[in-house]
Amino acid sequence: MFLDLTHDNRSPAEVRTAWDMLPSTALVSMACCATGSNRDPVVDEQQVYAAWSESSTQRGEVNKKSGIIECKNLLNKLHFELGASGFNQVQGRLEEIIFEMQVKGTKEEDADKKIPGVFVPDLEFINGLENFNVEVKEHLTPAQSTFVQVTSSSDSDMTVCEYTSKFTPGSVIAFRLSLLPRAQSAVNKIRGTLSEFGYKSRISEVTTHNPVLTDIVNGLSLVDLNRILYRCDDEEKDEGRGWGAYNIPNYGPLLYCGLQGVVSVLSEIRVVNDLGHPLCGNLRDGDWLPDYIVGRLKFEPSTQRLAGWLEEVFGYLRDVPRYLIPAYLIPSLPASSPSSNRGIDFVEFISEGSNFVKALGFVVQFCGTVKSALLPPLSPNLRDPKPPSFTDGSGNQIQLSATIAAGLPHFSVGYMRNWGRDTFIALLETFSSPVDMKKPVLTEQVRSSWDLLASS
Repeated sequence: MFLDLTHDNRSPAEVRTAWDMLPSTALVSMACCATGSNRDPVVDEQQVYAAWSESSTQRGEVNKKSGIIECKNLLNKLHFELGASGFNQVQGRLEEIIFEMQVKGTKEEDADKKIPGVFVPDLEFINGLENFNVEVKEHLTPAQSTFVQVTSSSDSDMTVCEYTSKFTPGSVIAFRLSLLPRAQSAVNKIRGTLSEFGYKSRISEVTTHNPVLTDIVNGLSLVDLNRILYRCDDEEKDEGRGWGAYNIPNYGPLLYCGLQGVVSVLSEIRVVNDLGHPLCGNLRDGDWLPDYIVGRLKFEPSTQRLAGWLEEVFGYLRDVPRYLIPAYLIPSLPASSPSSNRGIDFVEFISEGSNFVKALGFVVQFCGTVKSALLPPLSPNLRDPKPPSFTDGSGNQIQLSATIAAGLPHFSVGYMRNWGRDTFIALLETFSSPVDMKKPVLTEQVRSSWDLLASS
């Protein structure tokens, strides 16, 4: 609990000035936690509290007009509203002045004094200063405010206010802001996209009702998923395009170049709501990470449709205030992850298992295409799907079969990738379909290689 005054503290009027009491309690009211106050500033006080009165007061009584009680009531209501509505921070267009409040001495000459008038303690009741008034105005338009003057135009992207000479010590003003129309439109589009994803209790159980994304994901191969979700730094650099793992300032490179590299960091941020994490700071500072995610997927024809879909969603973020970018990018990445949306009918052991078991049932991070670790060409008589191919510098068509990394990153590229012993140890289970564990289903290419090995 955060208190503006406890029983162990002297009054702000004694420590600083009487004009400090209202601004101090207003600051405490804006804390995102339980708040409170105390009317008895001394532990060994002998007087008793004054009684409450709904009407006019006499000695030993107080009402809502006594001291700063009226102001405290408004501040507590605002504090409750902010907490109940889940407010954190906001910037944008100025809608209204929620209230203006000001402590003023009963005499003009008291304005320059530390304490207005003379404090006379009551020997029977706990009392306070009486030589000041509190002025409160509620629900004002910006034009009606006496504390600030709006200097920006109505169509500006930013509301600029200047304080007037009326905003003197002892004054408090509360603004109600809303997002600018363009930003609000972008937020609504992002929320509309995210609303198409139905979440259960665990991230591995995300389902989608987005027909476009579903169609895109259903057209992806396991090799495509390896590129979209994983690929370590060495695998990405092996492409020869000058790309590698994304490096976050003050944090370091991501573990994977694909979506999982970002999602793994976001899962840590989400648990403790760590918006001060370097990744969140990087997202607020610029669009480099969304551009990186889309850019690397545009290189391959088979992932270009997903790149276009992500580019459209990320495009909405450009109209959102920078400080809100992490709040909307964090849920959009797990939701759009193909691993969460691909229609795989797992056996009950996996579908009803833990996240760890489900992750093991979807093993594609070790299997992908690497140009520096080519396999001998497979027979052209194999049934479809056949391995993809690429054109080398001499114009020759080179078959590009999927290969297994015995371990990442050490066994990821070059002659180390196709490490015979480790490859064949992992071959059967890596390429088995977890739909039926009793009857592993291998691709035609892998089964031919396995049969050749067994016959020899």
